[in-house]
Amino acid sequence: MTEVEPTEVLATFFSDLDVTTVPASTRDHAIDLLLDAFVCGLAADHAEDTAPFSAVADSVGGPGSSSIIGDDRRRSIAGAVLLNGFRITAVTACDVYPPAELHSTPAVVPPALAIAERDGASGQDLLQAVIAGVETAVRLASAFDRAEYRARGWHSPGVIAPFGGAAAVASLLKLDASRSRDALAIAASQAAGTWVQRGTPTVKFHQARAALAGLMGGLLAAEGFTGSARVMTGAEGGMFVAYARGTPSAGLDQLGDTWLLEQVSLRLWPGSARLQPVIAAAAEVIRTSGLAWGDIERAEVRVAPSVAKAQAWAAEPTSTFEALASIQYSVAATLRYGAAAPARFTESGYTDPELRTFMTDRIVVVGDEAIEAQGARVTVTAVGGSRHEAVVDVPPGDPRRPATRAELEHKAHLFADDRIGRAEVDELITRVRAIEDEPDLGGILGLLRGEGA
Repeated sequence: MTEVEPTEVLATFFSDLDVTTVPASTRDHAIDLLLDAFVCGLAADHAEDTAPFSAVADSVGGPGSSSIIGDDRRRSIAGAVLLNGFRITAVTACDVYPPAELHSTPAVVPPALAIAERDGASGQDLLQAVIAGVETAVRLASAFDRAEYRARGWHSPGVIAPFGGAAAVASLLKLDASRSRDALAIAASQAAGTWVQRGTPTVKFHQARAALAGLMGGLLAAEGFTGSARVMTGAEGGMFVAYARGTPSAGLDQLGDTWLLEQVSLRLWPGSARLQPVIAAAAEVIRTSGLAWGDIERAEVRVAPSVAKAQAWAAEPTSTFEALASIQYSVAATLRYGAAAPARFTESGYTDPELRTFMTDRIVVVGDEAIEAQGARVTVTAVGGSRHEAVVDVPPGDPRRPATRAELEHKAHLFADDRIGRAEVDELITRVRAIEDEPDLGGILGLLRGEGA
């Protein structure tokens, strides 16, 4: 094992970080990630699991002065961080770092937002914290032996994302390199979550718990609480020993020159990352063909065999969580409505008799060796026999096909208009786009709470 300790290097890096020196492309992508996290949080009430999670967050955290995305009630700082972490991931549409299947914003944005609100930080301070947090998380994720890590069953949002939350809090609290390293070390002791929870809402709890872990790491370090300087490489339970082997230098390569944050994907629609090309292809068929719902006779969906197998469990969804993982339902809803909005994944959607009949009787999913894991082919046969097809090799939002501002703003309206209003969503977009000019977060937080709805 090399003597390089990633937390030592990363702590020095982000404690010295000056957002004004970060490349414009990196700042812009971080702003996209922040806006995306906000609109995902605003859509969270469409997920059935949000209400019970909110009740527990209330019970555990109690009342306070911290804001909740999409809720005008205030909570304690711990309750707010826990609940916002869940809300951002609730409709399965938050960010993804593909090499590690890592969702970082549910763990980074909530503790950063809570500390920024508590301390009256500026928008620029918040942006710097988000950059520090996401870059730290993806850097550490990239250092692991991915095959071994996945074979052991670890779920990276629960295991790696706490480091990102801790880095964001340390940035806002302006901790020096030593205490920032302690924040990361304390986060390491809270790393948890395995893929055995796949298929249950508990995989989303991993993100919420990671947000709270990051908050605790930063706050404890600020009070002088210390942690091991060798949490990644130490022989007695370092992350590269206890979780999987790794190459520390790989996560630090070109640090500060190349920003891995820019390789984080954005999902334009609710649903598993594997479903994004499927939904994109179905939407493209409707857009280019002009077919109405009543014109469609049947549909064939071709995906990589691994994708067909991985999502087969949700073929006939009985909950919002399952609908968000279902190829059949996602395609049926997209063909019927032209867009996969969060509101279409509620009980009224997946229990709709017409949709259920269509997805069980008229949609065929085929595992095709010629299709890559990030691709899909959707062929729709119309009444009368005409065929309409769309092929997606890389879904929009992937680093290889970055989402445009227009696409991200369309997502914001699709996800949040019914929660806070169209004009308010436009204002939120404008203010977040110019977040570096915000002297404080009061205006943005008011929009997020829905006070003008």
